[in-house]
Amino acid sequence: MQEKEIDPKSTEAHAEPHPAEFDDVVHVPKGQSKLRFFILLSLTILILLIFTVGSEIMQSVETRGKDADDFVTWNDPSTGPVRIAWREFQPEMIALEDFYRVQGVRARTLTDADATAAMLLNDRLAQDAGIEVSNEELGKAILEGDPRVMPRGFFSAEIYKASCQQAGVAPATFENVLRRMLRIARYHQMVMTIAAVATPEDLEKAWKERHQEYAFDYVELPTASLDAEVEAALPDDAALDAWYVSLPNRMQLFSALEVPAKFSAEIVGFPISGELKAEGLLAKFPRAADRDVEAEAKVYYESVRDRRFRRATPLEGEGLDELTRLYQPYEEVAELAKREAPIYNALRDWLVDVSKRLEGGATVDLQQEAADFGVSYSSDDVLRTNAEWSALGGVHGPFLTAALAGANPLNKLTASVECEAGGFAFGRIKVQQPPSLPPLVEVKDTVLAEWKKSKRSELAKAKLEAIRATFPVPAPEPSDDPKQPPKPRQPSADQATFQAAVQAAGLTVSRRDFAERTPSKFAPRPTKTAADEYFETAFTVYTLAENEVTIPELDRTGTHAYLVRFDKKRDPETVKITPGEYESLKMFAEFQAFQRYMTSASSVETLSKRYGLTVRGSQKAPPPTP
Repeated sequence: MQEKEIDPKSTEAHAEPHPAEFDDVVHVPKGQSKLRFFILLSLTILILLIFTVGSEIMQSVETRGKDADDFVTWNDPSTGPVRIAWREFQPEMIALEDFYRVQGVRARTLTDADATAAMLLNDRLAQDAGIEVSNEELGKAILEGDPRVMPRGFFSAEIYKASCQQAGVAPATFENVLRRMLRIARYHQMVMTIAAVATPEDLEKAWKERHQEYAFDYVELPTASLDAEVEAALPDDAALDAWYVSLPNRMQLFSALEVPAKFSAEIVGFPISGELKAEGLLAKFPRAADRDVEAEAKVYYESVRDRRFRRATPLEGEGLDELTRLYQPYEEVAELAKREAPIYNALRDWLVDVSKRLEGGATVDLQQEAADFGVSYSSDDVLRTNAEWSALGGVHGPFLTAALAGANPLNKLTASVECEAGGFAFGRIKVQQPPSLPPLVEVKDTVLAEWKKSKRSELAKAKLEAIRATFPVPAPEPSDDPKQPPKPRQPSADQATFQAAVQAAGLTVSRRDFAERTPSKFAPRPTKTAADEYFETAFTVYTLAENEVTIPELDRTGTHAYLVRFDKKRDPETVKITPGEYESLKMFAEFQAFQRYMTSASSVETLSKRYGLTVRGSQKAPPPTP
């Protein structure tokens, strides 16, 4: 077979969708199965993995052989050997990075040679299979996104073009990569219909993994049975206060008593309504004279729509989509958006400028700069809670408050300009008072009740631990890895020894015969006891070896303590499968089969083995050693 050189660009018709084509969209049919949903979700992850591999294989161009005509090679099943020179390959790497930059995603791994080579090879396989993507489908993906390759769309042609312009990327470059990725996603979706076939062995394995049955001997000790001992140990006020203030988790334990955090702040902003003018600000941070005012306004509208253009009362009526129901459309607020967008963007530029100066060690007088630029400024030493800050109105509100509270360390500016109902603002915290708890004298009854609960738990676990301490501990289990220490074992007792020790302590052994950890929804338990609830939510007991006895544990409510001996584990009887569960199991097994396909079929290593993919400088698909 004759060797063929390929120009990656020849695999695409660089057709830029015209905005008019965006209306001719293909609507996805309703009623998709759950399996299809999971497959699409996993396919999205697959595509992302293909195009974003680890940075450990990023090496300099010099080490990759930039002058070689066979920088990337593979054996195409239809056309034979493929060779791509560095001069042809490098633009494809850049295009892949540009594709993500238009979406606001930046990462060095997006220029990885392995990821780009995998994209080109997978795209060639898709085209060999006769898969293509129409301009209408491409336009629909640009506007609405596609769950397999691009979660979010651009909503309109204007916003799409503005995003490309802002990133400095030609629309044709973005569309070229998107078309490739859509083709690849469709190819894998086609192949998965064959790959995701569950065999009887898959079904049996999945059933057994889901329905392992366990048998235990256990002691159940109600903590309320120890109330007399708890009352006899009640502390005086000094001891109770010492316990209260020394609790490591006291803020979480007594969260209902918490006194909220407070802070003072320095804030600059621009009220949307009022007499302030933005000439000074815009003079310092001017907008480009040749900018697309309409596109700038639409990008601004999309950025602040949820905060700035939400309807006071949602529209009612049938057939309304969520955006129409909740928000004012752009056409109604276009002039307002055109006036506000330059101010909002100038404030953002100012924030970036101030942040850079502060990071460089400069001293910044925000009050003076605010006066020079004609924007509002406020600063006082009043400590306010989040709720109090949000209630101030104007440029203050919940979003600015949250941004201030999240700006650490102190005196660090908020990460962004926040849009509130009354305007735009950013700022920084001056003084912060952390959350606290009231003194014991104000909450003694609540603290005492918690002390009693803690004491009951302590006594119950101690009583059960005294039983467990009578059992011998087997020698540690050797580790398969010589670098790892031996695995320690838990105390062990056979059934008779466990029974005798428990009875000697004046308690009773209960038996939990072979049962699943969690009953099937197709065959639920008629009633559920406290022990059922414990064994369904416990974790440690299912990690024990035969005859091992676990550390005493409380249930989630703290009302019962348990000491458990692991008896045995067994596979379930497959005759117990109900028709409903069989269908669920089949779907799950098919999904697992598809996952196995996804994990291996498109990895660089698999492509190297299956199609002889080589990439100079790669650790996953290296060229053969001469």
